[in-house]
Amino acid sequence: MKEVWKAVPGYRGYEVSNLGRVRSYRKQGRGTALRDKPRLLALKRDRDNYRVVDLCRIGEKPKSKKVHRLVIEAFIGPIPEGMHVCHQNGRPFDNRLENLRVDTPAANQADREKHGTLVEGEKVHAARLSVLEVKQLRLMIGGVLNQSELAEAFGVHDSTLSAIKTGRTWKHVSLEGLGV
Repeated sequence: MKEVWKAVPGYRGYEVSNLGRVRSYRKQGRGTALRDKPRLLALKRDRDNYRVVDLCRIGEKPKSKKVHRLVIEAFIGPIPEGMHVCHQNGRPFDNRLENLRVDTPAANQADREKHGTLVEGEKVHAARLSVLEVKQLRLMIGGVLNQSELAEAFGVHDSTLSAIKTGRTWKHVSLEGLGV
């Protein structure tokens, strides 16, 4: 596939390619000066494994921008409010235009489930419980301890216990395999 470059909307001196690469014509520390030959910018990873790049407007501090969004904005146009950029193959580092589409948050969630990249349960960086503890909690709900005592015993808030009890969270965890 031939690489095609387009200007990054809103960022003078930067271009993004249909292959998900970003380059700059800006001279470092030279205000508005542009160079004749561009230099490729190093892409970083954010905590969700998406590729990001630091872009700077004149007179402002650099801002981290997700590359998949830059590709869509340059080649397709503005992303409508409330819409997501989805990776067709589920790989957050594959920012080729042919792998990206704009879709609803629900469609993006369905993609994550289909590709096995949905972050839930113990995969959530702030999770305080393990799958085994959630199963134990579900078995103990309605037992000797009241909800507040049970929540305190497991080191979680009452609302966390309520969310587990009603299935708002940890709904992927069943009691299967515990002989229940």
